[in-house]
Amino acid sequence: MKRLILLLLLIVSFILSCEKDENDFRNVFIGEYNYSINLVKNSFEFEGDPSGGHFVLSDTITNYLGSVEKATFDADKIIVNWGKDSIKVGNDILIDKQNTIFSIYEGVFLKLEHLDDMDEVYFSGLIQGDTIKFSLMKYGGMAHQLYSDWSVVGTKN
Repeated sequence: MKRLILLLLLIVSFILSCEKDENDFRNVFIGEYNYSINLVKNSFEFEGDPSGGHFVLSDTITNYLGSVEKATFDADKIIVNWGKDSIKVGNDILIDKQNTIFSIYEGVFLKLEHLDDMDEVYFSGLIQGDTIKFSLMKYGGMAHQLYSDWSVVGTKN
């Protein structure tokens, strides 16, 4: 009798855990994505004498095959793999492009993990259907004339 009750409890818990995963709103976003990353950067290059130099504006586009995965530690978070390196932002915080953590709120909007701890960083983002879009701007120095702006668009395969 005890074995039968234990077996029934195991079956019920298995069914409940499966139903919970089926109802996870993040399921539609999970998968491989083709990312297009546009980096616009305004920097200052010195020419010999530290008092002389000029601004340099660069604009590069790269493509990356990455992913969106569910975060197992929080039901409202996803982990986005959109590159191989890291970005150093304010307060010496690193954003790991292979494991960038986002919260999803109101079903489509993204919030970058630890954004409140980052000085001189602007972020906006959304995920909807088979597309993820976000923009991350790091600015500072020389009256905020120096900046790096990543505009990222990912389309699910």
